Amino acid sequence: MKDNIFYYQKELEYLYEKREYFIKNYPKLTPFLAYDSKDPDIERIIENLAILSSKIHQELDENIPHIAESLINIVSPNYTNPLPSLCMQEFKFEQNSKENNLIIPKGTLIKSKPIDKCVCEFKTVYDVYLYSISISEVFISSKNQDYTFNLTLQVNKAETKICDLGLEKINLYLGNDTYMSSTLLLYMHSYLKELKIQSLDTDEEFFLN
Repeated sequence: MKDNIFYYQKELEYLYEKREYFIKNYPKLTPFLAYDSKDPDIERIIENLAILSSKIHQELDENIPHIAESLINIVSPNYTNPLPSLCMQEFKFEQNSKENNLIIPKGTLIKSKPIDKCVCEFKTVYDVYLYSISISEVFISSKNQDYTFNLTLQVNKAETKICDLGLEKINLYLGNDTYMSSTLLLYMHSYLKELKIQSLDTDEEFFLN
């Protein structure tokens, strides 16, 4: 009852307040309410009713967070599931590597450098297509009200041409700025007209579907 005293007092005040309201608006029914009666049994009935309704309201207030959480778990479970530690990992070939391309499959286990003898383990969440190339320049140009997103790719191995790398897919990291990366992703998915590769040496162009 100690934890319920606030709800009990609130419900008791509500019952008396509504009784006053009812008497004021329906004076002809006042005799049926025994408004001036000092019968202790009537007072006990009102108090017991206040106790009952206060317990119901208390249970509702205490369980609403659990009810809301259960509904969210059904409708959008991603909002309540724990989010593990995330990081961005950069992969590149060693200088003496003979490989031109490599696919790092989804779910590959990666270990961090030990910090105070503690090693963190991560897993890749998608396939990574690794090539012996790097992005040397990024810029946006415009022509005739059309914007072009330009990436300059540089082959990191001497005497190796980009056609020798067997390019299939390229993973692009759009940056850690949420607004900018989301905007770039929106433009690429919704407003991209064509994708073109151009050789800076020969000006030869290749259009991709």
